[in-house]
Amino acid sequence: MSYFLPQLGNQFASDEREGSVDGLDPFDLALRSKHNFVSEPIHLPSTSKPSTSKPPVLGRAAPSTVATFDTGSVINCSRRLAAKIYDSKIKSILGTTPFEKLTSLRPKLQVIYAEFLKLELDYSLLQTQVENYIQNATNYISMRSNFASRMTSEAKEQRLADVDTKRGQLMEELEQLDLEAKKLKESLEGIDAQRAQKQHFHVYLLQLMYIIIQDASQRFPTRSLFKSSSRLRVDDQMLELCETAGTKTLRASDKKKSVGHKFDDVKQKSEHHPLETQK
Repeated sequence: MSYFLPQLGNQFASDEREGSVDGLDPFDLALRSKHNFVSEPIHLPSTSKPSTSKPPVLGRAAPSTVATFDTGSVINCSRRLAAKIYDSKIKSILGTTPFEKLTSLRPKLQVIYAEFLKLELDYSLLQTQVENYIQNATNYISMRSNFASRMTSEAKEQRLADVDTKRGQLMEELEQLDLEAKKLKESLEGIDAQRAQKQHFHVYLLQLMYIIIQDASQRFPTRSLFKSSSRLRVDDQMLELCETAGTKTLRASDKKKSVGHKFDDVKQKSEHHPLETQK
C-alpha cells in the first residue's frame, strides 16, 4: 500500500498540471489499468451537469498480496552464512592443530581470506584474532622450552652437588681404609717378628735341653734306671716342649692367616673404591 500511495499522489499532480478540474476522464479510467486497485466503484459525473460539479470520491486501497523478491537481502543472508561456515572451519583447524604447527597454517588461512574477499566481507577482525592466537601459542612454546631447559640445568646442578657430596664421603672412607690397612700391615709385621723370635727361643731351649741330657748321661753312667727314667722324663719334657712350641707356632700362623685375609679384604676394597668414586 505504501508503494501505491506515492504513485497516486503523482497522478493527481499531473492531472492538476493538465488543467483538469472535474477529475479523471472516464475514457482514461477505462484505459489505465494501474487504477484498478480501487475497491469501491467510482461514481462518474453526468454529462448533463455543469463542469463545476465536485470530483468523484475515491475509496481506500486494498492491501497488496503480491510478494516481492528482494535479491539484496538474499545475497546478504548468503554472505553471512558463508562467513559463519568459514569461521567455523578456521576455528576447527586451529583447535585440532598442535601449537608447534600453527605457523604452517598461514597458507591455508590466506586461501580462506581470499574467499572472504570474493564475498566482499570484512575479515580484518577475524584475521587479527587468528594472528593473536598463533602469536600467543608461539610465546607459550618458547616459555615452556625455556622453563624446561632451566629445570634441566637446575637438575644437573643438583645432581652434580649430590655426586660431589658422595665423592667426599667416599674419599673419607678411603682414607679410613688406608689407615686400617697400614695398621694391619704393621700388626702382621709384628706378628711375624714375634713368631720368629719364639721359634728361635724354642729351638734354643730344645738344644739346651739336649745338651743337658747328654751331659747328665755322661756324668752318671752307672744309674741306668735313673738314666732311663730321667731320659724318659727328659724325652717327655722335650716332646711336651716341642708340642707346646708347635701349638704356639700353629696359633701364630693361624693368626697371621686371619690378619692376612683381613688385610686382603681391605686392600680389595681400597682397589675397588676409586672406581666407585669415578662413577
